[in-house]
Amino acid sequence: MKVTIETTQKEFEVVNVVLTRLVNELKGQPDALEKWGLNQIDLGRIERFRDTLRSAPVSE
Repeated sequence: MKVTIETTQKEFEVVNVVLTRLVNELKGQPDALEKWGLNQIDLGRIERFRDTLRSAPVSE
């Protein structure tokens, strides 16, 4: 899927930081994953999405 968004650099950075913190908090925490209604597969999807954002081409 291809997505084009308009955002500021700061918003982009905040989203990356939040996704990283979320992944770090939920890794190895099955109870926390369950609380959020997530499983390991979902966590992997979040990680891949975060990594895609980090490596996405950015134009001003």
